[in-house]
Amino acid sequence: MRRLAALCRLAPGDVQVLSAPAPVPAGEITYCYRCLVLNPTDVFSPYWRRAWAGDSTSPCQAHDGWVGRLSPADMVQRRNLPRLLKMLERRWHRIERQRRHGR
Repeated sequence: MRRLAALCRLAPGDVQVLSAPAPVPAGEITYCYRCLVLNPTDVFSPYWRRAWAGDSTSPCQAHDGWVGRLSPADMVQRRNLPRLLKMLERRWHRIERQRRHGR
């Protein structure tokens, strides 16, 4: 761990925190579609925030907008990430249309 910390120019404690596994929720996962598809470091990869693993349904702090919930059944039915992202895109556009038209 110390060698990795030296290579990354980080404190060993910071590397240890990064290597700790994140808790995996048993139920639904909260997400913000805009954050998910707008990964600032790699535009070809979705960006899953660690904070989404909690039970919060508060609006996204970055976009001050709609936050969705993704069930384990949604993930199983889609079978891979591109299909899951396509389903989330359709859901987000449907909700945005409804919100614009006041429904």
